[in-house]
Formats: sequence, C-alpha cells, structure tokens
Amino acid sequence: MNRPIKFRVWRYSYGEMIYPGREEKEYRLVWGNNSGWWLEYMDLEDIENARWEAVCNFVEGGSNFLMQFTGFHDKNGKEIWEGDVVESSLSIGKHIVKYGSFVAGKEACRCPCKVEHPVSVIGWYIERKGKKISLLESVKEFTEVIGNVFENHELVGDGE
Repeated sequence: MNRPIKFRVWRYSYGEMIYPGREEKEYRLVWGNNSGWWLEYMDLEDIENARWEAVCNFVEGGSNFLMQFTGFHDKNGKEIWEGDVVESSLSIGKHIVKYGSFVAGKEACRCPCKVEHPVSVIGWYIERKGKKISLLESVKEFTEVIGNVFENHELVGDGE
C-alpha cells in the first residue's frame, strides 16, 4: 500500500494534539544520538528568522506520544490514525486503532490456497477491551472515527 507517512503528537503536559502540516509551522522528526526521537518545528510566518526549535522528545515512559497515520479513511472520508477511537457497524462497542501483530483467519491471508488456517500478520487492527477484533483494512469502510484515546479518554472508559 502506498500512503503518505504522517505523524501526530499528543503532548500530555500541554493537553494538545499536534498535527504537523496543519499549522503555520514546519515540523520534522529527528534522531538525537543518545536522546531518542525529537519533534522540532520552524515558524513559517517569520521565515527570515526561522530556525529549528525542539518541541518535545519521545522516551519510554514519557508523556509525549507519537502516532502514525494508518493510510486508511473511515466511511465518512476522515483519516484514521493510531490511537483513534472508532465504532464499526460490524461489531458492538468502541474500538481503539493499534499497530502490531494480529492472528487472523484466511480472509486476512490473501493467499490462493483453499485451506482454512490462521495466519499471523503485522499491521493496523482494532481492539476492544484488550482483545484484538479485526484487521483495520477489512473493516475500514464500516468504521467511523469518533475521537482518540487522549482527547476523548471518556470514550474508552472501563477498558473499552
């Protein structure tokens, strides 16, 4: 799948979601030798004095969270991002979009064999109450983004 590689950032201490490219700033991710990933920005409104400034870094256990665009859109054409909360007409309840390994049936395999077998794939999936429900690609046209786990944490109360 060809898709744009885009990231968004949740800055917990500021209670804000940054969507690079949607503001009057240019953002970039950089790798700092022993300091991990950093998000930097340049103010495009003052291009004569523009310089890269650090916004935040991403360390394990830190309060800044980096999320990737899945490359998919929901049934309304809205972008689906890692960490989004979605509802699907194919299953009950609210689901969280995640990335990782998923064991699925033959429908996820796309192989020409006629044997029913589980297959392990790595990709985008939806999860509910800690249980992996379905590959996102197979349900995206039945899915609607209703928020995300950071700005709308009430949507996933009680482990939903």
